Amino acid sequence: MGWRSWNCYHADISQVKMTIAADAMVAKGPNGASLLDSGFNNCGLDDYYQACGTGAGGSFHNASGYPMIDHAKFPSMKAMTDHAHSIGLRMGWYGNNCGCNEHQNVASWGPPATKGQHDGIRHYQGDIQATIDFGFDGIKLDGCGEFKNLSYFAELMNATGKPILVEDCHWGGDGPGDWGDGGKLNSGANEVSQEKWCPFNFFRTSGDINNHWSSVMANLQTVVKHQPWDNSSLVRTGPGCWSYPDMLEVGNLASFEEDRSHFGAWCVISAPLILGHDLANNVTNALIWPIVTNKAAISVSQSFAEGDAMHPGGLVRKYTPPAPAPGPPSPSPPSATKQYLWGVSAKSPPGGWSVPAAGATGPIKHASGFCINGQTKKSTEYELTSCTGAAIQDFVLESNGNLHMAGGGKYCLAVEDFNGPGVVSWQCNTGTNEEMAFDAATGSICDKGGANERCLDAKPAKPAGGGGGGGGGGDTVQIWAKPQPNGAVAVLVINAGDDDNVVVPFSMSEVRFSHSGAASVLNIWTGKTTAAPAGDSYTTDSIAPHDSRFYLFSPADPPF
Repeated sequence: MGWRSWNCYHADISQVKMTIAADAMVAKGPNGASLLDSGFNNCGLDDYYQACGTGAGGSFHNASGYPMIDHAKFPSMKAMTDHAHSIGLRMGWYGNNCGCNEHQNVASWGPPATKGQHDGIRHYQGDIQATIDFGFDGIKLDGCGEFKNLSYFAELMNATGKPILVEDCHWGGDGPGDWGDGGKLNSGANEVSQEKWCPFNFFRTSGDINNHWSSVMANLQTVVKHQPWDNSSLVRTGPGCWSYPDMLEVGNLASFEEDRSHFGAWCVISAPLILGHDLANNVTNALIWPIVTNKAAISVSQSFAEGDAMHPGGLVRKYTPPAPAPGPPSPSPPSATKQYLWGVSAKSPPGGWSVPAAGATGPIKHASGFCINGQTKKSTEYELTSCTGAAIQDFVLESNGNLHMAGGGKYCLAVEDFNGPGVVSWQCNTGTNEEMAFDAATGSICDKGGANERCLDAKPAKPAGGGGGGGGGGDTVQIWAKPQPNGAVAVLVINAGDDDNVVVPFSMSEVRFSHSGAASVLNIWTGKTTAAPAGDSYTTDSIAPHDSRFYLFSPADPPF
């Protein structure tokens, strides 16, 4: 449990801001409890602390493999972590960065740790030594650079004797079951099968989350394969190896209802609870404090049944309620006035685009006659409307392929989560989902994602995950459950869609709650306790769009 800088500050981070965030974590909130009081004890620094381009071969590591820090932004990493420790916090770091990500072949970094890669072993050693020198207690290892061998990283880190919390942030590609034998670590009494090998403490199951409901729900679905509800023998997550659909966007979403559904979902699947809102924003704090300091919700996250009943939480069932009867036919549909930008497969790249010459300013025009409108807000989908010549339609195509608004608006077009179909505004960087190539012969604009290449297209409907509404996980009603100690079971019911007045029935047997005598049900969001039904069925009250009901069924009175 903690807070990390990326969802709040992105590249605009500094030691001053990290110290302010650490102090805010121990300050008393609106209800008299601090985040630290509630269990959030880890303050994490993400990307853009590094001195890009100052190291060997244009990297940010020196010839010996030690990381180069931007001292204008971070005068003293050790002073920063010492301050966090002095107020009762742990502090996390970040490696294999996405900002100025490293793929250089530097001979002095030594032989590669991984066959066919340029991941010199001294680079790994330098990162581990810096983690210890600077006093960090954990590290998030991203997937953008060359240095992805977490088995080797764990081997080196364990040899130091210092306990370090390690996050595998490889976007869902490197969880348990995706590793080999683990080398020296996976042997003797410690040997486990490949399906269980986990040389990290928690692992990303998804691409990057953003502050849209559809993104939250889409990321949530990615844990299902790691912790299936209907087959406990296939569960690959648990104590010491937690699945993680990315950091929380609580406080950054569109409504209180979305915020609490998001938080409840991460609680019921045992995901790490890593906040990402602006801790200095008292308006946001006042709104979400009842959610993020909810003792019963946090207890569900941190508590587990014992023995055969142990399960980290899973998707019990999902479905879409039947649509209401159609009304009378409407007049002829209105003519299209806008379209939406999509990132689609490059197997048959759609053409029809024209772009300004490299370095010049001008519109990005589609054969439909529409032009792309720029965005001044991060993580927002792009629309196309009639070409007007307005400044909002002026773009620049940089030599590296970045496409962004001309003038002060520097957000780039980015294929969302590298896979699409959404295309959103994002801070310009060197990610392959932002580096576009225009083919004048075909009129296509495609990113440089290699085997995962996506091309831009214009369509009249919104893409899923591109900032629009909807469930993100297909079916709009989802029932999740997690066994708790002493025979209790937590159940989260989400109305992921846009329908009003959704009432959801479910059975006690499908959520694995059984009782022979009196039992109670705690509504975690309201704090009210009532008697549990005597039979096998339970029905929620009406759930509004994107809202949820979070229950704790207990054979006796709940502890809250």
